[in-house]
Amino acid sequence: MADFFYRTEAKGIQAWILQSDRLRELCGGSNIIVKLDKEIQELAGQCHAKECFAAAGGATMLFDRAENLQAFANHWPFFVSQRAPGLQIVQAWAENMRDVYPKLGDARNVLTPDLPVAGPLANRSGRTGLPAVRIGEKDGLEDRIVREKLASFKRDGDSLR
Repeated sequence: MADFFYRTEAKGIQAWILQSDRLRELCGGSNIIVKLDKEIQELAGQCHAKECFAAAGGATMLFDRAENLQAFANHWPFFVSQRAPGLQIVQAWAENMRDVYPKLGDARNVLTPDLPVAGPLANRSGRTGLPAVRIGEKDGLEDRIVREKLASFKRDGDSLR
């Protein structure tokens, strides 16, 4: 039975973290990326990956069954979209590691839409121009990305003085 190599990477991770000039959002974005590295290892274990190496928004895994690989590959993009909205990921797999990187390069050129698309009557965040999902504590309307970054910052008990 053949082994399958799988690779995933965050696309535009630096731009995603640096979307804001607010320190709380920068810290929250960095926290989310660190947590994603830990969560991908847990998820890989649940999908019976033989090995998993994750760091800096990317991961390489080895699966012994195509079904386990497919289950992971189907679940991971949705998982990331919930934890880190707006962060795009690319993924590729093959039976030979040499074949994974060209496929990954091809996947980088495919645009993925951020769904759902906001209509023309949607309220938008004044800082980012993205569709607003709530009224912020201090700064008016907040979009989904800012909301998750601030929530991550608060959950970790970080404090800026």
